[in-house]
Amino acid sequence: MFFELLKAKGLDSHSFLGRLIKNIGVGRFIFHIRVILFKIDNLLGKYNQRFIEYPWVLDKIGSAKGRLVLDVGCSGSLLDHELLARGFRVVGLDINDHAMRNSRQAFVQANVISTGLPSEIFDIILSVSVIEHVGLNAYSQDLLLDNGDFLAMQEIRRLLKPKGIFLVTFPYEGGGPFRILRFGERKEFAERHYDHNRLSKLLNGFFVVDSAFFICLLKDSCRFVPISKSVLDELSNKTSEGSLGCLILQKV
Repeated sequence: MFFELLKAKGLDSHSFLGRLIKNIGVGRFIFHIRVILFKIDNLLGKYNQRFIEYPWVLDKIGSAKGRLVLDVGCSGSLLDHELLARGFRVVGLDINDHAMRNSRQAFVQANVISTGLPSEIFDIILSVSVIEHVGLNAYSQDLLLDNGDFLAMQEIRRLLKPKGIFLVTFPYEGGGPFRILRFGERKEFAERHYDHNRLSKLLNGFFVVDSAFFICLLKDSCRFVPISKSVLDELSNKTSEGSLGCLILQKV
């Protein structure tokens, strides 16, 4: 249907845009369009952390070399299409179906708390704004646990090869306190915002290889700027609302 639409608009496979989509893939093409739109959102002062997260992941993930990647919480993302185009072998994991998955991508529909996958098989695991939702009223979860994020981290550690890396992004409150935010009148969507203490517990069994933190002051047009963790930890949750942590982890 997508290519029929292109043809109807005079953009068939012989046109520049048609060749572009065919060469890089529809999913990858849409992924890059989304990234551009996220950047525009940021310039317009709209809160959208994907503008930071996706470029950070792609910058830090390194070369493919046939490495196997697990993308946790992939159903609303097209990041996998970009990773496949770069030569990675990709497995998607989500509690919901992944209608946008690439035909070359394996997909497992399961909760990250208990995946049923073999131990120590992944070179890289990704969790882009996912860990803060695990076990809470979000994304059709039927297993609600206050410590769902800790259980998910244990399972991720089990799945990761000894020298593998885990790239994770999450809301970070700086000086805290740790809190769970709920959105909507029926409280069907919730996420954790980590403080230093909760984050330290979350990272049990891992050591930090690299880190980046960003702050998005809502009074300053919602624009993200880099900030050190030490400075961020000195701020209260009122001044650090919208801040983001990005970590590269390995097993201890």
